[in-house]
Amino acid sequence: MGVFCLSVSEIENLLLTEEVLRAVAVSLNMEDVNGVIAAAEAKVFSLMESTKDALVSGIVAARIEDSFSKLDAKAVGCAGIRTSLDTLVQSINVEQLFQTVDRNISEIIERKDYRAALQIYSNKGLVAVVSSLFDFKAAGLLAHIRRLLASKDSAAIVEALRSATPQIA
Repeated sequence: MGVFCLSVSEIENLLLTEEVLRAVAVSLNMEDVNGVIAAAEAKVFSLMESTKDALVSGIVAARIEDSFSKLDAKAVGCAGIRTSLDTLVQSINVEQLFQTVDRNISEIIERKDYRAALQIYSNKGLVAVVSSLFDFKAAGLLAHIRRLLASKDSAAIVEALRSATPQIA
């Protein structure tokens, strides 16, 4: 059995995919399903843009932290470890990394690439922000999705969630 990665940065973002939002809107008999989805996307992009510097900084910091796994842990002696660390630190170009990530985030926002936004935007509060579009309080959207999953009419929400997750044989 292999390891599968989700196409979202936070597990909660699965609940914000267009397919899941559509299934929720339909279950609530909302008149303008496409309008609700567009409004949800607009809220995500607005929040993403207003927190862009923190988002970029978090991604850059995580990438720098990941690069420390390349430290030569087999270096011997103080001088060897110092050389290994100095080499690693010199290989990290913070300015270039920041500019690259900033440009990527800006392009996602400019293109309004919602799937890419959900893949990269790590914000636990997004579900609560979108809940209001369905006339729910902060945790209402999550509670409604749970009720849908437990109901006899769960096929649409299950299929919507399935479409956003890897297929495991």
